[in-house]
Amino acid sequence: MKRTICLLFTAFLLLFGLTKSFGGTYYTVASGTWNSTVVWVGGQMPSMTGTDTIYIFHHLMYTSALNFPSATHIQIDTLGSLCGHERFILQTGAELDNYGELYGDSLFINGGLLHNYGYILLSNMALISNGGSFVNSGSMQIGGTFLCSEKTGVEELGNADHSLGFFPQPGRNGEEIHSNLKGLGGNCSVKIFSLTGEMVEETGINEEGGFYVNGITPGIYFVMIGENEETLGYGKLIITE
Repeated sequence: MKRTICLLFTAFLLLFGLTKSFGGTYYTVASGTWNSTVVWVGGQMPSMTGTDTIYIFHHLMYTSALNFPSATHIQIDTLGSLCGHERFILQTGAELDNYGELYGDSLFINGGLLHNYGYILLSNMALISNGGSFVNSGSMQIGGTFLCSEKTGVEELGNADHSLGFFPQPGRNGEEIHSNLKGLGGNCSVKIFSLTGEMVEETGINEEGGFYVNGITPGIYFVMIGENEETLGYGKLIITE
């Protein structure tokens, strides 16, 4: 009897050791950024190297590409979401069940499997290759615009029908940027956001749709033009220097 118990205990240790070697199970406990330890149970982030099982119950923002290897299983709960202006990649054998919301620039199903029961919004493209599969029982949109924030979640700005053009594009600090909105009133303003949802500048706009930016770090930004509480339009602006 003792020998049987010892054998069973040894088998359990071996199985546990193998499981820990190749992956584990991870749960979110708070909203925030993917690479922050405080959002994961026990402060343990997904290894992204093996048979991980990942449950998303909160809003997570990712600031670099998420590349899920084979045998990884991800589930986004109905109250959960993933948001980032990066690539989202499912390699062969990886599987995602989305019951919540997924926001990204590009989705690559490179041999993986995605079941969508919730909502997916991509600003750029989706590509299925290498025998990948996409089963859509929810809603999916390509071409929309959105902001991600680790504190407030996702602010969806809409689709291309409401977008603005800015020129010169790219622009520079200290020079006048023009939009395609004309005849604006004196209560209009321009709000400039980083891709993570932080407002970096708010400035005025003239009747010809022109405004100035100053002291902004080079990069890609969202620009929203509004009057009082009404949003008149939005679009992307690249600042080079």
